[in-house]
Amino acid sequence: MPESHREPPPNLAAEATRSGAALRAKLAQQLEAPDGRPLAMAIEDSIVLSLLRRVLGTLFGVLRTNFLLVRGEDAEVFGEFNRKFTLLDRYVLDLSADPARIFDRRIALALGVMLDTGERR
Repeated sequence: MPESHREPPPNLAAEATRSGAALRAKLAQQLEAPDGRPLAMAIEDSIVLSLLRRVLGTLFGVLRTNFLLVRGEDAEVFGEFNRKFTLLDRYVLDLSADPARIFDRRIALALGVMLDTGERR
């Protein structure tokens, strides 16, 4: 599928793309700035659970998908997006490993919505 070369909207803060070549077993979402610079990547936290989810499904929510938020060449973990096991959907977006608030919290919230939507629930 050809990559589209469109002009980004003037107020675009970030754009997400799926990364498949690097992590076949794990779901990964690459976040890029409007100029194409990588901002961060959200990757599934466990390769074992990732493989089980692909084979067995979510098993009524028991095999929840949790994500680590990483950035930089060394894949520094600066946050987590975890789904809690409750009757209703509950999520925890933990960015405590980013005390300088380098990562824009608005982008983190949008990423959380996108990750939940990507689970098709």
